[in-house]
Amino acid sequence: NFLVKNKLKNVLIISDKESKSKFIKSARNIPDVKIIDQIGTNVYDLLKYKNVMFTVSSIKNFQERLSKWKNFIT
Repeated sequence: NFLVKNKLKNVLIISDKESKSKFIKSARNIPDVKIIDQIGTNVYDLLKYKNVMFTVSSIKNFQERLSKWKNFIT
C-alpha cells in the first residue's frame, strides 16, 4: 500500500535479516521491486534503482560498513 500510495516504482528495499521475510511476503507480487539484505548492498543496485528504501536497522549497519571502508581508504 505504501508503494502504491506514494506512486513509487523501480524500488530497491534494503532490509535487515529480521524484516526481510516480511518484506518478501508483502512485495513479491509487485513489479519492479527488489528486496535485498543489508549485507548484500552494493553500488550497482543503488545506482540501478530510482528509489531506495532502508529499514532503520539496515541503514545503521550500512553506515557502519561505509565508515569502516572510509577508514580503510584513508
